[in-house]
Amino acid sequence: MDKRSLLALAPALILAGPPMASSAETPRADICMAIGLDASGSIAPAEMRLQLDGLAATLTHPEFLRAVRGGPRGMMAIAVYAWSEAPELARVVVPWTPIDGEMSAVSAAALLHATAGLSGSGSTGLGPAVADGAALLSTCPWFADRLILNVVGDGITNVGPSPASARDAAVGRGVIINGLVVGGDPAVRAHFQEQVIGPQGVAFVEQAADYDEFAAAMLRKFVTEIAALP
Repeated sequence: MDKRSLLALAPALILAGPPMASSAETPRADICMAIGLDASGSIAPAEMRLQLDGLAATLTHPEFLRAVRGGPRGMMAIAVYAWSEAPELARVVVPWTPIDGEMSAVSAAALLHATAGLSGSGSTGLGPAVADGAALLSTCPWFADRLILNVVGDGITNVGPSPASARDAAVGRGVIINGLVVGGDPAVRAHFQEQVIGPQGVAFVEQAADYDEFAAAMLRKFVTEIAALP
């Protein structure tokens, strides 16, 4: 089976998930973080490339690596997926990977740089985006002090269920959902604040003026999230 076929099966694999070990048996991480990139129809190929390469640049940035090493265990786990209008269109780009220093960060970044064939399609389904990310988090092979879902987007939900119900279900399971809004539309930021992120008072929305500023905004976001560790 080729890589494309495996990625096409990813939503089913996410939803099924492996049986999880107890916390006593599972290796520990400071954070398990799922990162959802926007692959909806509003995303041009160049903007998709800027998301992938911008995230790669963030993972290898010295400031990010210093923050990771400064955590209680000096390690976080990440997985990256691309979302669109429905669960069957989700694609896992980077499977669960530990980040504990430059070598592991470079390996994860290489997967992002090598990802091809992602292009914007479909409408903006932030409900499935949140649900898919929460399901992916449930398969993290590490026991973490925090479960964080980062959802990237530049538009408002225009297909499928409201993300609020998926958000509330995930927050009820201990997930923190933060957002990264691209563009200056205040309506999009308000939509993320009201219906995507949670819990209120803990979660936050970072903003990038455009996709050229994506990497800098993601770096700010990651450093803030790591600094919030107990």
